[in-house]
Amino acid sequence: MEERDRQSVLERIEKLLALSRSSNPNEAAIALSRAQKLMREHNVSKGEIDLDAIGEITISTISGLRRAAFVIRLAGISAYCFGVHFFFTSDRSGVESVTFMGPKERLDGAVYAHTFLQRQLKQVLTTYRKQRRAELREAVYSDKAYMALLAEHYQACLRKKGGLSLSFIEYVDKCVRKEVDSTLNKDSYSYIMGWLFSVMERVQIFTLDEREEALLLDYKAAKHPELCKSMVGKKRISVSSSQFSQGRDDGREGFELLKGVSGVASKAIGFEE
Repeated sequence: MEERDRQSVLERIEKLLALSRSSNPNEAAIALSRAQKLMREHNVSKGEIDLDAIGEITISTISGLRRAAFVIRLAGISAYCFGVHFFFTSDRSGVESVTFMGPKERLDGAVYAHTFLQRQLKQVLTTYRKQRRAELREAVYSDKAYMALLAEHYQACLRKKGGLSLSFIEYVDKCVRKEVDSTLNKDSYSYIMGWLFSVMERVQIFTLDEREEALLLDYKAAKHPELCKSMVGKKRISVSSSQFSQGRDDGREGFELLKGVSGVASKAIGFEE
């Protein structure tokens, strides 16, 4: 039997088993009998039926949020909410995609929440970076000591063989842009971590039962044997407390946007009232 045909049989059996739990005794008995018959005809075990209840969905990450530290926390929020597991794949630009694994009836919810959170964080990050860049540019241009240092360095470069092809204004603008970009990237990291921390504070954790945990482990072993537990080395990165706090505050202020989106109640998404 082809994989597609067998999957169709498994889905039919699952539906019949669901009907077998009906409060109507006759309907339940007929459904169970038909399910057992299909299982005998196609040599389907109870373990195979249980394992088929587990699935996976892969979604792409978005530009600006491909850092592993962000993905782990962002995907972790959705995973905690819906009681699923996840793993991610990376390329040279960072994390390329995230795959959620878990009971099929909860996967769509996890993917929806993750997709929404990605977009929401991207939106607030864009606004933050624009405002923060303007603040940093003003601060750097107002730093008289820094401007004097640039003027001195510019004159030194002019005296060297070959000189500079840039005017002083162009040279200053280039240096300021480099300085601002460096600080902005560090501040953005702090801001994102603060925003995610704020959201994580409000998450209701969905605890998997022992049976589901066992099924997930069996699914991983069958579908993704390359996955294994590993210790991730800790890398210390300095965090700006002020920018972390701003991200945390913005996460709280924008939290109402996470409730009732597209008709999905906050309880279903997994966030507290």
